[in-house]
Amino acid sequence: MDSREPLRTPPPALALSARTADLLHVLGGPGRRRTLRPLRIGAKAAIVDRLGREDLPVPASFALDARVFARFVETSLPRGHDLGAAIKEARTGAPDRAA
Repeated sequence: MDSREPLRTPPPALALSARTADLLHVLGGPGRRRTLRPLRIGAKAAIVDRLGREDLPVPASFALDARVFARFVETSLPRGHDLGAAIKEARTGAPDRAA
């Protein structure tokens, strides 16, 4: 396979369990009917997926399901913090006192 050729299916070395395949989406691939929703993979990834399904050349790519990020945030943020406050604190360096 030419390295510039779009990735149609995961190579055998990337064989995924059913659970992992539900959370890691290979983008593109002509003839694939399943549409990946932007809320699950993000708008840019959904566009790359749609273009690849329409047989336009797209880079070999994948997207993590939004549930992976949500689970990471839930387990990583201190109890009682929300993502918006954490982003604001990261930008300003000061905690959000109004929250």
